[in-house]
Amino acid sequence: MSVTLTPSFLQPFEINGRKTGPKDINDMASGGKTYTPPDFEVIRRARRFDRGGDKQGVIYFVGYGDGPVKIGFTTNLPFRLQSLQTACPYEMDLLAQRLGTPGDEWKYHERFRSAHIRGEWFKRTAALLKEVTRINTTLTRLSTPLQESAHG
Repeated sequence: MSVTLTPSFLQPFEINGRKTGPKDINDMASGGKTYTPPDFEVIRRARRFDRGGDKQGVIYFVGYGDGPVKIGFTTNLPFRLQSLQTACPYEMDLLAQRLGTPGDEWKYHERFRSAHIRGEWFKRTAALLKEVTRINTTLTRLSTPLQESAHG
């Protein structure tokens, strides 16, 4: 015996006393034209770029061993590093840090998109490590190493 379940959002329902379903809603929303779902990835990236506006904080690059690198933004680096270390079974290393905005973080994510793994994690590529070296040698470093923030 097989049972087919239809999700509730596909079930017919009533609007103003008229029985309708998803196709009718799509027709109503699009003026009778074929409905094309939005590209949610583009919307997500655009919202992330806009989120926080020009709020100043820290762009950080953190990783462990030869593993992936997380590129993130925070306004409280010691707290963020401590929470990342708590969630990671490996000793984390703060590879680089620089002043920046959420928009700057987004630019790094776009720049290293080909090395993207998931979320804010990226493969440890030569290009990414070159940027880490550039940050550490040419930009003013902040004085908050991971070891201080995790233990003090």
